[in-house]
Amino acid sequence: MKIRLSLALLLVLVSFCANADESNSLSMSATAAIQYSGSSSLHGFKGTAKPDEFAVHVERVNGKKELLSVDVSVPVISMNSGSKGRDGKMRKMLDSIGSPSLVGHIEQVEITQPDSKEEQQLIPLSIVIRNATNEVQATMTEWQLGEGELTFELEFNLSLKAFNLKPPRLPFMKVSDDVTVTVQVQGQSKTK
Repeated sequence: MKIRLSLALLLVLVSFCANADESNSLSMSATAAIQYSGSSSLHGFKGTAKPDEFAVHVERVNGKKELLSVDVSVPVISMNSGSKGRDGKMRKMLDSIGSPSLVGHIEQVEITQPDSKEEQQLIPLSIVIRNATNEVQATMTEWQLGEGELTFELEFNLSLKAFNLKPPRLPFMKVSDDVTVTVQVQGQSKTK
């Protein structure tokens, strides 16, 4: 009788422990509206870019904790500022032939629910441009995760020098080192 009771208690305890660490995952393909802007001694500039791959993975642990992972690839040729001359110089600086894509990665970051513009969370974002990899701190806002759908916004600054990039320089114009990038993400479950 004691052995049966001990075995039953052991099974209940193992079952409880297994449920305590319960997690589920959601993989999504996402679309993103990417905008960038910068300045020079003459004027500012802005443009857009279109990712050819944007994969999002959210893992829920214990029904509460949400871990976000993202992989994104943005072809350099998709970057468009509305000026053919500027875009040509930008593509040359980014080596669009030798390094045709910019790559970003977020690795299992716990989300603290920044669900409005006023609430923010810093997210470590690894970026590869040409042969340089750097981590930047992106500000996440407007996190919304529903049944198979996800939206959020990221904003971050890139230092051209940090990626060993030298913008074209004219005698009367100097491009600022910082470029601001905003990414509005919409994801939908692949299983939906």
